[in-house]
Amino acid sequence: MAAHERQCPVCGSATSARACAEDGAATVRLLDCTAGEIRPGTVLDGRIAVGELIGRGGFAKVWGARDFSGTDLAIKVMSKAYVAADIENIRRFVREADITSRLVHGNTIRVFDVGQTEDGQLLLVMERLRGHALTHRLRHLRHDKVLMAVDEAIQIGVQVLSSLTEAHGAGLVHRDLKPDNIFLHRVGKGQIVKVIDFGIAHRDGSEMTRVGQVLGTPAYMSPEQARGAAIDGRADLYSLGVILFQLFTGRVPFPDEDNPLMTMMHHVMSPIPDPRAFRPELGEAAAELTMRALAKEAEGRFEDAATMRDALRACLAPASAPSTAPRRERDRRAPRSAAQVAAARRRHAPPVDRPPPLPSSVKTTAESVAVPVAALPEAPPPLPAAVPLPATAPSQAIPPPPPSRRPTLSRLNPPPPPATLGGKAEP
Repeated sequence: MAAHERQCPVCGSATSARACAEDGAATVRLLDCTAGEIRPGTVLDGRIAVGELIGRGGFAKVWGARDFSGTDLAIKVMSKAYVAADIENIRRFVREADITSRLVHGNTIRVFDVGQTEDGQLLLVMERLRGHALTHRLRHLRHDKVLMAVDEAIQIGVQVLSSLTEAHGAGLVHRDLKPDNIFLHRVGKGQIVKVIDFGIAHRDGSEMTRVGQVLGTPAYMSPEQARGAAIDGRADLYSLGVILFQLFTGRVPFPDEDNPLMTMMHHVMSPIPDPRAFRPELGEAAAELTMRALAKEAEGRFEDAATMRDALRACLAPASAPSTAPRRERDRRAPRSAAQVAAARRRHAPPVDRPPPLPSSVKTTAESVAVPVAALPEAPPPLPAAVPLPATAPSQAIPPPPPSRRPTLSRLNPPPPPATLGGKAEP
């Protein structure tokens, strides 16, 4: 096949045109496997400088990068072997860009652009994340032989469900939700959960994924995925149920890592163990929620991600769960008297610096501090009669201060205008 030939990522037809004549989709150049790979220092599209390698997977490498406005980015470059193996892989990569670029929730990684290098390598331009995947956190907990705090596990689950609420509302199913695809993004002294890698996401009504095709990770796969049946957003809720089980107990329900097929059969046929069998102190509400998310039939799970998120948030300890009642109602439910308010103010008042105590040799009786009347100074003389003040000049208007010389600030580091990297933008 000629190196200059192009292919439509939607219908798969080969063409030399930049747009497919069948469906109008932008075509992609086929990869020239003899060309060199992206390296540190490579400048893409004349505006993005590639930095260090920050991640590597079976399908792609992820490079740090920075555009000329100073914005830190991440570049996901599809591996040559993956592209050359099957045109379906190209279609899946382009679909990931199209899917993720439509999602704007703060708990979902942002994709800004998709394009190709001159030799045909496909790449995504994404936001740069700082931190580590949830897998890394679990590995450290396992090394220290401790379990994650229940409230921390719940907070992670709530943020994942917030991301899924938007995705499912757009008709998208992630289908590969697992700790590797949940990133703990460091922001200041805290962290934000980011759902990443929508590479095998499924769009409702799409024909790209056929019934009978099995995609996903066996340890976190829903029963309907393992059977190759039709799926909807409740398949992601099952996968999150497995993740919650793992966060609560330190293990997945069916930890048979040596036999993926057997693991899938367990998800289809074997009853899910009660997480309290591995963590007896786990609260009843959290345990029952996890069991409901892991129901074998989708009808037995939560109706949608938003419903499960609200139920999971209700499992937080009272000190961790923010009150949703208005302040006036909270004050009305717990009235306090004036004495209680004064006592509270005294408890929270800052300490007062008091003078040091007097030496024991100094007497504090009335005789020791009495002063003879004769020693007191005489009364001051009376004030003279009032003297009229001179008339003042009529008040004059004070001129306004000169305008400040401080410049008005506009948006700092505005995002670069939307652009594509060597090809027509995705719709």
